[in-house]
Amino acid sequence: MSTLIILGNGFDLDLQIDTRYKTYIESNHFRNLEKNHNSIAFQCFLSFIYEEYQEIEKINKNFSNHELKWFDLETAIVKYYINNPHQNYTNDRNNDFPRFIKSINDFIIDKSKKLDSSHLQYLYNNQDLSSVKLIRLINKYQTSNHKYKIYNFNYTSEIILKETIIGLGDILSRDRCDFNVLPIFPVHGSIINFEQKVDKSENIVIGGTHDALKNTNANHVKKSDQNATSRGLFNANEIANYDSIVIFGHSLGNTDKHYFKQIFDCIENRPGINLYIYTKDGDSESEIKSNISNICNDYDFLNTQVNIRYNDIEFLKI
Repeated sequence: MSTLIILGNGFDLDLQIDTRYKTYIESNHFRNLEKNHNSIAFQCFLSFIYEEYQEIEKINKNFSNHELKWFDLETAIVKYYINNPHQNYTNDRNNDFPRFIKSINDFIIDKSKKLDSSHLQYLYNNQDLSSVKLIRLINKYQTSNHKYKIYNFNYTSEIILKETIIGLGDILSRDRCDFNVLPIFPVHGSIINFEQKVDKSENIVIGGTHDALKNTNANHVKKSDQNATSRGLFNANEIANYDSIVIFGHSLGNTDKHYFKQIFDCIENRPGINLYIYTKDGDSESEIKSNISNICNDYDFLNTQVNIRYNDIEFLKI
């Protein structure tokens, strides 16, 4: 038996680590960009949020309750570079784009500091959380030689993620994972270590698809040009080798469509594979079903080939 685990921002949130995009744009990290007239923050995100506000007002919804997601931010980046097609990384290098990425980096670091021993104890006391159940399952896989791999689409450092899995595992059981062999692959890169002072803004991959940005010079925000495959962080050819795929907390939004298109293309040709999808609520489940429909060649055919289960608590039991 073998399992591929795909983590999105919902995994952080279920661990009670508030790394939401909405939290970021309300933080001092983003507000400092505004104060310094960062063109991406000022021209792109503020106008995007205004457009969203107008749409929400039309259907009489409260903007403050609207859940902006990280793919909304990436959609905004795409709009910015479509409107500024000659802007490229060379132009941006010493100013707006790397400063913006560093702002996200610092925000994630601040939020990740919550993952200390007291928070691990909190998670231990709340073992009904699906994220905690998944961590217990990962610990079981690691200690039983069950073949598995984790594709992490979060920006949270894989070191922090490993420490969380191992630290919680230590509290939950006597079996200890080997820190060095946990198979976690940060598809979108990850934040800089706390101690590291060098500005490596290329650590975080953020942007849109090549097709969406094909008429621009913005190669630095084309995800296909920041190829996770070339960095050994994503390998579509191995997807069909897994018996089960777990998608936890990823919305399958358009900006990651090229990754999931490859995944669904593979599993469509592998009858009987199990696909477990974990979402926050019924609305999120409906959104994901719609997104899968937009990604795969034939959603009805996929349903006949693959055992798709939403929020299956039985699978997480050990």
